[in-house]
Amino acid sequence: AEAATLLLAFERRLVPDESLLQTAVMHSPYKATLLNHNLRWIDWPHQHGDAQEYWNRVGKGGRAFVGGPQVLNSSELGPVLASPYMFARKVDLDIDPQVLVLWDKWMARKLAGEVAQPAQAPIGHSPGDPMLSIRFRAPGLRDMGAEAA
Repeated sequence: AEAATLLLAFERRLVPDESLLQTAVMHSPYKATLLNHNLRWIDWPHQHGDAQEYWNRVGKGGRAFVGGPQVLNSSELGPVLASPYMFARKVDLDIDPQVLVLWDKWMARKLAGEVAQPAQAPIGHSPGDPMLSIRFRAPGLRDMGAEAA
């Protein structure tokens, strides 16, 4: 009955696919485990100096870039793989196709039960930010206290 009500509520919405999952999870028993964080690795060029200089350098060969996150490259992939994040931006195979090759090898080791190096922090937990799961817990959730460490 609840599922049918939820589907009816989204039947004529403008962008239901972008909010259906979030709404369903917030009305489920898993609500207490949610983080209000996108769990994405994003490295912005303006955090490292002149963003326009970065984009001019990356855009060599006639490619035009107008901005966005830095493009991940294979030499800097270690911290991304070791992070507690589930997603990463930005990958461009025309700039560094080796990034996905290395990711595939790393993921294959994880799926085989090996400890892939670099080892990944638990999803949603960061040794560099032990308060991550507390600071970003969804509004109204119970205090996770020691469980977050």
